[in-house]
Amino acid sequence: MLLLKNRILMTAATVGLLSTGSMAIVANAQESYMPPQGQQQQMNVTDTQLQEFAKAQASVNQVQTNFQDRAKAVETQEEMQTLQLQANKQMVQAVEQTDLNVEQYNQIANIIQTDQKVQERYIKLAQ
Repeated sequence: MLLLKNRILMTAATVGLLSTGSMAIVANAQESYMPPQGQQQQMNVTDTQLQEFAKAQASVNQVQTNFQDRAKAVETQEEMQTLQLQANKQMVQAVEQTDLNVEQYNQIANIIQTDQKVQERYIKLAQ
């Protein structure tokens, strides 16, 4: 369960970076995503949304793994930036292939991190 929670945090942080256009290294994005001030409104998360989140997260995790593997061979900052842009684009596409957009994905990730009941529902659905 701890591994799942850590994976959620890493994924949320990564996709959180996508929506801000940050050039931070995705492989090091292990801090939890906190939406900008004023965007912390709570939303009711349905089981359907949690299932879509789980699908998106699985795809995003695959992109992250691929990025981390490819990042090991990068030799210059320019190559790293190009690789990051590619990974960011792929992660956005992975999220948008579900019924969620990046903002909704980030909101749900934040709620899963902060709301124990939603987290428990998500863990049950994700198993």
